Amino acid sequence: MLASAAVGLFVVATLESWAWMAYSWRVLPLQMWWFLDNGGSNGLLPENVGAVLVRSASYLVGLAMTVAVSVLIVRHRRTLNTFRLTVALMCLAVAIGITPWASSALFQGTNGLTHRDALQDFRTLRPGLDRVVEWFADNGEQGYSVELPATLGFVSVTGTVDVAGSEQAGTLTIFVPQWARLVDDAGGYFYSPAASPAGYDMRGMACEDPTPIEDGWWTCGMA
Repeated sequence: MLASAAVGLFVVATLESWAWMAYSWRVLPLQMWWFLDNGGSNGLLPENVGAVLVRSASYLVGLAMTVAVSVLIVRHRRTLNTFRLTVALMCLAVAIGITPWASSALFQGTNGLTHRDALQDFRTLRPGLDRVVEWFADNGEQGYSVELPATLGFVSVTGTVDVAGSEQAGTLTIFVPQWARLVDDAGGYFYSPAASPAGYDMRGMACEDPTPIEDGWWTCGMA
């Protein structure tokens, strides 16, 4: 029983890593990966604090159970079948438990978002960011803090973007916040293929020294 519980706890604790690997292998939809990564959060924090605490607690409790069951295996060998099943479950728990380190080595991060490396995070979010451009190029909507569709809200830390210009006129500019303070100032990605977004208002802070990425995308305020 304890061994089964340990397996379950390790699955919860490493769900973030498994989700990222599945997304990397293109077997998990982008939105589902984001949900498992952030615990369903799309607020001002880069990740849902509750999800982080649950994963951490699950890992610690699962580790404690693994140690406890290991001690019981050594002290009390009941039937051979029970012993084999318990050992198999413990091996499975350990295999799941080391997933964060394995995925970190193989996939450059356990969840795909570093919240530090703007270029790597851009590569991760690129499919969603391109869909945002397509969305506004098609509907022509403009404005400040324009709410994104539910299926695209995860690409912005506020669930909104700032849109100016139009695709038809070749002046479309989209600001996608990746961090934002409660009152003023933000930073993130710009889609601005026509010109540099330097001087553009980022929720109260002017964009200075934007860095070009590719295909009209820039970063600003993310150093």
